[in-house]
Amino acid sequence: MNADDRLPFDLEIRPGHVWSFHELPPRSIALDGAVQGPQLDPATRRYSFDHHAGCVRLVTSATCRQVWDALLLGLNPTGYRVLLNDLDGDTVLSVFLLASWTSLRSPATREDLYPLVQAVADGDAHGPAYPLLRPDLACYFHTVVLQGLRSAREMGFPDGERQALLDALQALHRFLAGGLQTALTPPSFPAEQKLKIIHDGRFVMAVSEGTTLADAGLARRLYDAGHQRIVLGAPLQVGRYRYTLAKRSDFVDAFPIDRLLRVLNQEEERTTGSPLGLKARWGGASTIGGSPRPEGSRLTPEQVRQVVGDELEQAESRS
Repeated sequence: MNADDRLPFDLEIRPGHVWSFHELPPRSIALDGAVQGPQLDPATRRYSFDHHAGCVRLVTSATCRQVWDALLLGLNPTGYRVLLNDLDGDTVLSVFLLASWTSLRSPATREDLYPLVQAVADGDAHGPAYPLLRPDLACYFHTVVLQGLRSAREMGFPDGERQALLDALQALHRFLAGGLQTALTPPSFPAEQKLKIIHDGRFVMAVSEGTTLADAGLARRLYDAGHQRIVLGAPLQVGRYRYTLAKRSDFVDAFPIDRLLRVLNQEEERTTGSPLGLKARWGGASTIGGSPRPEGSRLTPEQVRQVVGDELEQAESRS
């Protein structure tokens, strides 16, 4: 996993870029939002493994689980072009599975690896509200195995996104070779910096004063405290913010993520004074979404709170 020639496919990483499915060349695989929505074209061997757009989060598996199933059902990624627009745990594990596809022929390897796939996929698909069977695996994977990737991201990927991904694949290989051994006391998600908590009555909003916000750890505590609808925010740089909108599941009503994302895009266009390109749009799935990545949003936390609150109030009046 130290060099590109260890990968049986070509790799293209274009942060924030979104391809249309129809522009994909034959023998290509788009992962986790590189193309919006899960799509398959076996005739030309074009595949989009995604669970963010054009799907219901409850029934659409995370990307790494889609890749796992596809490989077990006959997908051979050798010679394909694999497209990424972001690096996170789901994409790293997906690329690892694609690169290790021949080893999955072994029942013993599948048995060893599946608990990690299950933990990462369940957590990524359903978020911190979901009770994982092996939360230690998910926690160790995100906080220890991906520590180098997080550090590289914070430094602006000084050696490039490709090298950061290859290093993460190597760290994951060592984790698997060690038998997926986690610490007796799983490391916790990084502590949030000072938070401003806003209770709207319809949802709760938590805004960090610093650029680091442990979304999963904070969301889990908010869900455990009984909140069903949450908005998380943190500054990225001067004039830019990162936001996450989420609800516990599709069984939680009165918090239409898709509608909220549309009105936030409208507010973003009003703020910027021009139409938004695909790269600059809010997006997500039925239970979770957020601001444009990696650039973030120009909307202030107060604007986001106001837009979300007004839309929910109007929805109540329409019902």
